[in-house]
Amino acid sequence: MAGDGEASSSSLSEGMYDAFLSFRGKDTRYRFTDHLYDKLVEKIKLKVFRDEPDLEMGDRVDSTLMEAIRRSRMFIVVISENYVSSSWCLMELEEMLKYSNNGIKRRIFPIFYDVEPAEVRYQISDKSKKAMEDHERRVGVEKVKAWKLALSTLCRLSGEHIVENREYETKVIGEIAEAVSAKHREIKQVLDIFGSHFKAVESILNLQSRNTLGMVGVYEEDAKIDATTFAFELYYKIKYKFQAASFLRDVSNQLWGNNANGLENLKKELLSDMGVEESKKQKLQHRRVLVVLEGVDSKEHLQLLLGQQGIRDWFARDNGSRIIITTEDKNLFQRSPVMMMNGAQLETYCIREGGIIDGNRGSFAMMEEKVVEMEKDYSGKVMNNQLKEEGSAGNVDSMVGMGGLGKTTTIAPKVNNNSSKTLQPQDNGKS
Repeated sequence: MAGDGEASSSSLSEGMYDAFLSFRGKDTRYRFTDHLYDKLVEKIKLKVFRDEPDLEMGDRVDSTLMEAIRRSRMFIVVISENYVSSSWCLMELEEMLKYSNNGIKRRIFPIFYDVEPAEVRYQISDKSKKAMEDHERRVGVEKVKAWKLALSTLCRLSGEHIVENREYETKVIGEIAEAVSAKHREIKQVLDIFGSHFKAVESILNLQSRNTLGMVGVYEEDAKIDATTFAFELYYKIKYKFQAASFLRDVSNQLWGNNANGLENLKKELLSDMGVEESKKQKLQHRRVLVVLEGVDSKEHLQLLLGQQGIRDWFARDNGSRIIITTEDKNLFQRSPVMMMNGAQLETYCIREGGIIDGNRGSFAMMEEKVVEMEKDYSGKVMNNQLKEEGSAGNVDSMVGMGGLGKTTTIAPKVNNNSSKTLQPQDNGKS
């Protein structure tokens, strides 16, 4: 099992894929799917992962492929005659629906190639029924139920139905490529907004420091900006700088109802992601690791995760490990007491405003020593708002880019002593 061409496993440290292309190789690999892939990669210049799903269930599950699904911004699923007979295709589909929240968080493009959607959804034919029976013998009834649900969910999404020899494939491929390209443009707009926020959070994380343990809580105040998407993009942007990493998604959903079991499952997932056995988790004390706890929506869950029963003692404070916590509840961190883990204090960051909020004071703490200087007279009126470059007359300090969307960009006069400095948020009138 291996990826194809430009999307080989060697590129996994280079960030996110624009799209993941899933299909049954023996049906469409050298015709429709290859033409579609060429259109997306060569003409539209997207970064596409093209898989090769023809594995038997006895083969080792390719973790590289599952990782590629996790780090793809959208999914294109070509469902053909033999798609449901491939256990590997069905595992892919289940994973894609999981990470897209059934197509809500990340777009899924279903393409029914010379097969009826009703056949895929209900497995009506003798061939499909036999395929499901074979799956049950290999993986059990419960897993097949999950796969049937995944197929049903996929068929409820808006997609393309192609009947072979009824229309020109080049025309259909062009229409599909345009739809994918339009979605890519939407995603690009979001990423452009994220740009300054990435820099701000990376500044708080202080990734250059390898002798500290850092924690950052990220929350959103704008429905147009999704903290989960932001966390995924940031995770794959900086993951290569760490020796091991884990992204735990929907944390609170996994903890609701049964905290004990949910916590144990999360800890097992973290250890699995990092390639460490439960009995040897002390190894993490000697590694630089990155952990993202996504979807923490309860103060109780936050304390549970970072408490004695959770992962509090797993990471040393002097090897450069970092923990990122995301939530949609902007009050979560404010309601919580100052959170410490092995001496590391939780800093918090609001995506919308782009400010760095100190966990103790609620003020915007300056993370760099230098700020932008605007010359003012003694009455405070701006006389000259031209920013001076460092090294010019007046020895002007340099700019700290924490403005995000512009709402809380702060400008302050140069401070001529070494005392600690804080910048209070200033609203420029933008909503």
